[in-house]
Amino acid sequence: MRERMRQAEAICRAVFPDGQLQERVHGAAYYFARYGLELAETLTAQAANGCSGHTAIEL
Repeated sequence: MRERMRQAEAICRAVFPDGQLQERVHGAAYYFARYGLELAETLTAQAANGCSGHTAIEL
């Protein structure tokens, strides 16, 4: 049981460094190559929706 607790704590530290959920940043070049430059227009339109939090966009 002690080993499982230690493993769970290690996972939590990896996922929540400094007690905060990690955000990942990806370069835009991959997405523009895959979805075209129209993606910039789609993202701009989504950003204009006024959501104050994170938003999921299906590509």
